[in-house]
Amino acid sequence: MTSQYQELFTAFREARSALDALRARADASDVALARDPDYRRLHRCGMVIARLGGGPAIHGAIDALADDDRCSAALRRYWAGMEQWPQTRGH
Repeated sequence: MTSQYQELFTAFREARSALDALRARADASDVALARDPDYRRLHRCGMVIARLGGGPAIHGAIDALADDDRCSAALRRYWAGMEQWPQTRGH
């Protein structure tokens, strides 16, 4: 396994774990989420996925992680704008 593939796989696995931990708090305010360690872990995972695979990887991860429409909407909220992150971080 290549190191980038391993990093992507690890980020996806950690994202699943963090998302499972966040399910009960899906409707929390942005302020509450900003303090939540599970949200921060999920956010870091999204950044890794975006850095390695860009928008298609973020959208693919959302599709793979979401069990239903509510979960998909929560992930889109949590990772909003991440698909642009790899292009904007160099500016």
